[in-house]
Amino acid sequence: MLAVLSRLREPATAKQIHGAMRSCRCDLATVHRLLARFAEAGLLRAAALHGKSRWNELAVEGSHHHHLVCQACRRIEPLPFCEIAKFQRVVRREKGFRVLSHSLELFGLCRACAKRKEKAFSATAGGGAGR
Repeated sequence: MLAVLSRLREPATAKQIHGAMRSCRCDLATVHRLLARFAEAGLLRAAALHGKSRWNELAVEGSHHHHLVCQACRRIEPLPFCEIAKFQRVVRREKGFRVLSHSLELFGLCRACAKRKEKAFSATAGGGAGR
């Protein structure tokens, strides 16, 4: 299963990971159990990116990142930088709270979906102008 996770280009659900494990004869429940164990061991990051689904990816040292999640096409894109460290320092100083970890996912429309939506809006707004 770790080999499958290492080949993924974006986070995946347990069902997607199970589907990618063609040579393994384990069931989906076993995949869920293994993913939970990997997360407990710090090998895996999991986040709820689309509703109730948990999306999983390997937690590779030095690869801390966040995600942009398109709500139209469901594409998940990594955001390769993190500016939360500044905020964490303020939280520590002002509240005395020591942040051990954090996760950030931004939900919206990817560039392609935003363009499509803009074109569709322009077409409907322009089409009704002559009435």
